[in-house]
Amino acid sequence: MVGLCCLAFAACGGKKEGGKEPDKTAADISLTPAVKKGDSSGSGDTKGTDRDSGPTESPVPPHSGDTGKSDPEPDGFGDFPGSVALPAGTYSDRTMVVGGQEAVIYKNEGSISAYAPDADGNLYTASLVVGEKSRYILCRYDGSQKLADTYELDVYGAQGDISGVDSLAVQGRTAYFTANCVMADGSVKMALYTLDLDTGMAGLLVELPEFDAVVRMLLRDGNFYVLGTKKYSVPAYQPTGRDGYTFYGERLLSYRLSDGKTEEIGIEYPISMAFAEDGRLMVHAYEDGAYGLLEYDPADGSIQMAVRFPGYVLNDFAVCHNGKDIIYSYTDKFRGLVLAPLDAMDDETELCPEEFVGWPFGTAVHYQDGDVYLFDINRNIIRFTLSDVYRGNTAIRYISPGYQADEPYGCGYAMERQELSEDKFALKVLAQDSDYDLCLIDSLYSSSYNLRKNGVFYPLNDVPGIKEYLDRCFPYVKEAAIKEDGTVWMLPVAVYMPGFIVQEETLKELGVMLKREMTWEEFGQVAAALTTEQKELVIMTRMVCYMQFFQQYFKRYDSVDQDVFRRNVEALKQLDGNMNFAAYRTDGRYLFYYVRHMDDYTNKLFRNLYFGEDAKIYPLPKLAAGDVNTASCIMLAVNPASDRLKETLDFIADYITWQMKVGTLPFFREPVPDKGSFDAEIYALYENGEIAFDVDSDVYMDGVEEMLDGKKEVEEYIRKTDKKLKIYFGE
Repeated sequence: MVGLCCLAFAACGGKKEGGKEPDKTAADISLTPAVKKGDSSGSGDTKGTDRDSGPTESPVPPHSGDTGKSDPEPDGFGDFPGSVALPAGTYSDRTMVVGGQEAVIYKNEGSISAYAPDADGNLYTASLVVGEKSRYILCRYDGSQKLADTYELDVYGAQGDISGVDSLAVQGRTAYFTANCVMADGSVKMALYTLDLDTGMAGLLVELPEFDAVVRMLLRDGNFYVLGTKKYSVPAYQPTGRDGYTFYGERLLSYRLSDGKTEEIGIEYPISMAFAEDGRLMVHAYEDGAYGLLEYDPADGSIQMAVRFPGYVLNDFAVCHNGKDIIYSYTDKFRGLVLAPLDAMDDETELCPEEFVGWPFGTAVHYQDGDVYLFDINRNIIRFTLSDVYRGNTAIRYISPGYQADEPYGCGYAMERQELSEDKFALKVLAQDSDYDLCLIDSLYSSSYNLRKNGVFYPLNDVPGIKEYLDRCFPYVKEAAIKEDGTVWMLPVAVYMPGFIVQEETLKELGVMLKREMTWEEFGQVAAALTTEQKELVIMTRMVCYMQFFQQYFKRYDSVDQDVFRRNVEALKQLDGNMNFAAYRTDGRYLFYYVRHMDDYTNKLFRNLYFGEDAKIYPLPKLAAGDVNTASCIMLAVNPASDRLKETLDFIADYITWQMKVGTLPFFREPVPDKGSFDAEIYALYENGEIAFDVDSDVYMDGVEEMLDGKKEVEEYIRKTDKKLKIYFGE
């Protein structure tokens, strides 16, 4: 999975220190106060290095996140091919609407590594600004999101060169931050520093030799809580060196500002932490063989398990509603930012859409005074008011056939998700069971034809906004949503239109005669002529081609005993059964690249990294010249037997409102993009289409591969398959 570095972030507590002076026993460090935004003065960028402490008996932490990594210049996408940083504003052009409100966005110069709000509505960020002279800066944004102050962290020559600000907290007119510092002798030290926001003077508060990196720091009632990691190395005992290894050990410490006393909190494997409003420290940890949320009471030092998790399901989190609910993003699934009660973790309320949320290990979610803060996908900070989004409804019971990448945004409603096998999903819908309220149907699934034909769903004709929404869709999408009697039986939420991304210059250079509009017979001739070297420039498999062929075919025919079927099978035999989805090519050269998800077209990071703005989009081959493009559709449908019908229909209405606000989608008719642009290519592909509802693959898939490989006669396949098709379509 694509992942971010686990950067550390902090939040200040609710009680002020009243301008308490930092520890003056430490040497003061001079900083430049309130430099102007864009000032290029400052020290060079000197990065810190990991410190090995030699052999240790500490066990390897049981959870999987590499929280020990400290990188002052985050690449943004870790192990993503090419490790390309994501420039601000390149992921999506859609308006950031959370619930029904447009979210506040704090954009910043440089790569933000830590942030913290204060009690007065200001937001502080620490970031690395890369330039001729790279430097770390601290910025303050006032309540109207305007940049009010900028402090440059220029400490070279005094104590050392700061390399990697890990966490930040602000209380009164003092900022506190943890950072690695590269000393004059080349050693690296982690320490907690203070910054007087009035004078611009900084001081070393306390060194933190226990850590190489700080994951999170919190400040409350004069106490700092610091969760960090230290790298340990076990040297090799064999001459080959293969039995040596390194790992990161986590610790949670408290530091008392009044007397400088440091104590370790007895949690063996802490992962992340957040305060509840009543002062309890909630710590996500691995304890007694399980992951869970531990409750630490600073008053008496007691620790107890608040809730156990089924696995390592979350990393960054915040606590709200007096410790009853938590806000988090998944470590293993993309479902946006969710809220769940500690006593009913399945009743998830999706607060912020997945497309705007940073990667699960780098969301840095924070809750304070009714507002939620987090990193978005562009590494900006977004803020929204929880009460504007959270509905507090009885959970809508929502079923889907397995996890779906395009599950709809929850719009602040509690959703009790149940992921079923495709067969169980179809049976539940067709049987009109009453134990669910809402279902998601993908027309690519084998059961979709049968569900559309025989399923019974609550009509959506009277849902507010449904007419305007469908009118905005291309006509074929609207047509798929309406039955012959005029009933709106579903709401389309995504349309997958397969296509080839092509680089026409590469086609021309290598003499490959791929055209924008082709039949399968013509495409088979092109595929047969490809050399071994040219096939390496094709990102496609034979399976995606014959699956698309069957989608097109069963839109028009209910029997395979047709000459058109025989001709197209011969064309498909020309495709190399060994072609596959090749790995990312660093040279960026492709002949044609199969894509189908909406996000494959609209995700600008994917676009820039894989095929560039100059690429063109060709439709997939057709049965006959002049045929339209065949797409699949992700749909929401409502169970008429639901006893939570009002809440479910309210959700559908709010989802429509949200979708109409956030901007255009590929299956919307407007706005029409500029001619010649890549967006115009997407528009042309989606404009000329139809929605296919798949026939059960068990009816026709048996023997397909053998037939295409020449191991089974075409007529034998036709004879056996046609018998099953007559039964299927005759039901």
